[in-house]
Amino acid sequence: MNFEEIIPDQNVLKKYLSGATTALTVEHLSRYLKEAYRMNIIPVVGKEQMAALNATDPEHAEAVDLLREALVNYAVFNGFDRLSVRFSTSGVQQVSSESSRPAPLETKANARLEFEKAAHSALEFLIGLLEDGAKSVFAAWSASSVYKQLTRTFFHTSQQFNQAQSATVARDGFLALVPTIARVELSSVRPIIPAVFDSLKAKQKASTSLTFLEETLLEDYIRPAVGLLTIGEGLYARAVVMNLEGTITQFDNSTANRQRGARPADPGLIADLYKTSIARGQEMLARMMDFVLQNAEDLGYVIPENPTSHPLETLNKSTDRIYAF
Repeated sequence: MNFEEIIPDQNVLKKYLSGATTALTVEHLSRYLKEAYRMNIIPVVGKEQMAALNATDPEHAEAVDLLREALVNYAVFNGFDRLSVRFSTSGVQQVSSESSRPAPLETKANARLEFEKAAHSALEFLIGLLEDGAKSVFAAWSASSVYKQLTRTFFHTSQQFNQAQSATVARDGFLALVPTIARVELSSVRPIIPAVFDSLKAKQKASTSLTFLEETLLEDYIRPAVGLLTIGEGLYARAVVMNLEGTITQFDNSTANRQRGARPADPGLIADLYKTSIARGQEMLARMMDFVLQNAEDLGYVIPENPTSHPLETLNKSTDRIYAF
């Protein structure tokens, strides 16, 4: 399914617009639809699955519907500020007339947020649909580069990641964190339980069912530990933006002029959030190890003869972190 087939005409576009946005045309949104396709859809769905989608296939109908909903909402969201201004030889002007005035800044900010939420929601449902049909209707999904990237970790969806820790991370943010997730798994979990870790990875790769204890270990201990540690590391890595103006953090200045903007990063806030997430992740690692030791035989964990220390203490000696146990 190529780009032109997603929103082929005005009739299709109108199905996914509501209220005042129904006045928008394919021509109005053309550049923003293409922008959303490149920036928001392809990185998440993958070129392989996009090529395999068929708008005329009844089995693909729900997926195509969700794709269109996500694309249109992302297009309006991405072009929201630019659609309300015009450029001329006199400079940049706010679009206005006798019968219509620019909406208050607060109203615009809320409307823009709603388009973003609708886009994220549609995309989440689409990915869930692809996951459910990865071995049948949507086989191209399991063969895609995006899916292969995700299967490097124990998290295949942002929903799994959000369930593992308290922060809510959108799909695009989750994808940006995948390299950090993989690094945390290899540096914080595998050194403690290498054989068990490798066995879980092998079963995941082969799509083999896990035992009850393995499922419990993964769902109740490994994913929460990795999720919390990833949020901690991600706070430092992604909460700030480095550019020519210095180090800044993005925020919604709702107490001032209700416009999105940037201000110098608060080192204390970032440090506190980091410490909290890392501490909770470390605590979960300790609980994970206790669970593994209690079920060592069934999980295939070999307890060293004459163990001289807790496995977490061994990890402490090999890293710059201090894991409590």
